[in-house]
Amino acid sequence: EVKRRRLEQDKRAVEFGVPKGFFDNEDDKARALGEENPEQLRARELEAELKKFQHQMEFEAIRQEQVRDYMDVGNFEERNQDEEELAKFHKERLETLRQQKAAKLAAAKKAAEEEARERGEQAERAQERHAATEQHASAEQTALAAAENEVASEARR
Repeated sequence: EVKRRRLEQDKRAVEFGVPKGFFDNEDDKARALGEENPEQLRARELEAELKKFQHQMEFEAIRQEQVRDYMDVGNFEERNQDEEELAKFHKERLETLRQQKAAKLAAAKKAAEEEARERGEQAERAQERHAATEQHASAEQTALAAAENEVASEARR
């Protein structure tokens, strides 16, 4: 931009009949050619560049915010999906544990019933043994009493 401006100034100076390199100072050259003061021109160009830069920075900030929003939505969806998968895993695990608990309770109930049946059978066998023992004792007492009666009868004779 600066080179283009200097070339234009040199062309205008030639048009006015001023030889190239006549002016030592750019301010004097601009004043003589009726142009804007170079310092003011540079300040205006700097201001324009600054505005352009600010506009680009605003555009970039908006673009970055959109990218962050897009990434936030993506991260949210990913976290949501992860949480749903975790909840599903925990539900399945809970169901598995419930089934295991039910199976253990059924096995414990069956074992208790089996144990009660065995105890009942043992009690029946004990009663049978006791009854047999009582019958045997009763038979021995009867035989003993009969033998005593015989002995007593023979002794009376």
